[in-house]
Amino acid sequence: MCGRCENGTDACDRSPTEHSFGAQSECSPCLDGWICKDGYATPCANYTYVLGCNDTYCPDTCTHCEEGYACRGGQRYICLPGTYSKGSVEFCTICTEGLYQDEPGQSECKKCPAGYYSSKSKDRCNACDVGSYSVGDGKVGCIACTSTTECPCMGNKACFEAGDSRAGCINKGSGSYECLDCPAGFIGDGVTCADIDECALHHPCWNTSACINTVPGYQCLACPYGYTGTYEDGLAWNNTVRVFELINQKLAPHRNRFALTLMSV
Repeated sequence: MCGRCENGTDACDRSPTEHSFGAQSECSPCLDGWICKDGYATPCANYTYVLGCNDTYCPDTCTHCEEGYACRGGQRYICLPGTYSKGSVEFCTICTEGLYQDEPGQSECKKCPAGYYSSKSKDRCNACDVGSYSVGDGKVGCIACTSTTECPCMGNKACFEAGDSRAGCINKGSGSYECLDCPAGFIGDGVTCADIDECALHHPCWNTSACINTVPGYQCLACPYGYTGTYEDGLAWNNTVRVFELINQKLAPHRNRFALTLMSV
């Protein structure tokens, strides 16, 4: 046991922050990762740690390693970005392909979004190269596209990511894809979608009512000054069939899907 005597006194007390392994002329400061009590030093067990001593106190118990940390040699290490831990481990685990972690001290990794893959350090996501894609399921990285005619892959974007200007597309596995319909009021080429200008294809509004193209659909304004009518809501139902007939004729050479929406004001 260790005891340090105060100068000029005969009273000796044991130091709570020091220890001795025996056969020593003086006590030593408590080692990192050890607990010191009554002059004795004991190492922490696996997957536990102890915080260091201060000038007057040393913890007398070890603590189990928490999530987001790795513990070895009685010391605790925070998991760096790109790694994680569930606790009670000696080393943090590196995120697997398709996953990443951009923050320290985390208990799990995140999924890279569709069209991206995890970097080599697994601390961020990079966009897939042209000619490849990812589904964002966190299981794999980017996959080479095998089709150039059915839902072609778009550079740095997932080829099946839906949106107002993109045709929806789903991966069916084994390099095959299925293109979905464009959103209502758009026409597409299997990859991108464009708004249908119903007013330009055929004036769908009743008589002299003004037609305004919207995205998507169109709007009919109220009858102008000096005119009366029953279609001020802008839905000229008697012309609806004719509109679709003209649009179908214009799009007949194309096999791309489209949808038309009539909107009221």
